Amino acid sequence: MFGIGLPELVLIFIIALLVIGPEKLPEVARTLGRTLGEFKRIADEMKQTITAEMQEEINRPYRPSKREEPPPLPAERNPEIKSPEEIKNDGMPG
Repeated sequence: MFGIGLPELVLIFIIALLVIGPEKLPEVARTLGRTLGEFKRIADEMKQTITAEMQEEINRPYRPSKREEPPPLPAERNPEIKSPEEIKNDGMPG
């Protein structure tokens, strides 16, 4: 459990008996048991949901995303557009 052994459980039971009293102790224990059971059920449901989602993701076929077209090669570019070197050389006498 939580690293609690039999001596610790007996001590907790004795303290609860003194604090709560023998009349209400069964009712409190029943409520505590129901609450812990509810937490366990919720945790199991979450675990099953996460496992199912992971399994669905694993079984989904791989579809690479569509890639954009690469920029045109220098030989294919528009002749009206000048490169930085051409602009630089146009302004220089030479």
